[in-house]
Amino acid sequence: MTPEEKLARRRKLNKRGAFLRAQGVELRVPFQPAQTVLRRLQAQGMTAEQMSAQCGIHWSRLRQIARGYSRINDPEGTRLNKIRLRTHEAIMTLEYEQPTYGGAKVPAEWVTRRLQALAALGFNARLLAGMLGWEGDSAHKMLSDLTRGRRRERHVVWTTYKQVADLYDKLKDATPEDHDGAYRPQTIRAWARKNRYAPPHCWDDDTINDVDAIPEWTGMCGTIEGWRIHQREYILPICPPCQVYRREYEKERRRGHKQAMDS
Repeated sequence: MTPEEKLARRRKLNKRGAFLRAQGVELRVPFQPAQTVLRRLQAQGMTAEQMSAQCGIHWSRLRQIARGYSRINDPEGTRLNKIRLRTHEAIMTLEYEQPTYGGAKVPAEWVTRRLQALAALGFNARLLAGMLGWEGDSAHKMLSDLTRGRRRERHVVWTTYKQVADLYDKLKDATPEDHDGAYRPQTIRAWARKNRYAPPHCWDDDTINDVDAIPEWTGMCGTIEGWRIHQREYILPICPPCQVYRREYEKERRRGHKQAMDS
């Protein structure tokens, strides 16, 4: 950007600021909403450089806002209070982009859900490790820990996620009996059912990577109708959201019955 372009941009921003002040608009706003957006995107593996390219704010400033401090390496820990309105507006327009390099971090939950879904179909960890090209006992242990959700790290690198996601897309409509090396698939299915691992049909493409989403065993989980479908179709064990809703439903029903008797 040439000096003339910088000057023109500054004049434009100053003019806009004067207009907004005249309208009674605050030019500095709390940073917390922008921080929430940045942290959500970071948790999904999106890098500060990707966000910077999208919103036009320098990546170091984005990291400062995400961390909540005015300087990344500030020994005094000077906390942010407010940020510029235009910075806030730019951050709020950010949309998620997949990482573009293999070292980016994504939630381990994305991998765990896919491995548990394959276990629900009867695929054992050693067979999956062979299909992924992961050799050795350490690779087998890592795959088992990811399936059980026992890893200390809450994130995995993008390349690991991509390998598992591609294998999941390939096997989600298959059965282990069709592959050499399958080990007692009925036993694996029973073990997965005991641990309440959701099979592939419980997830959609837009929910399996949503850490706040729950598996849809019945299509109406979390409602009284979902609980009834569990019972009617013998979809056991009943998922936690349906159990919780059933308990609340029974409490409300008993409370209403008692009030009717008292009146």
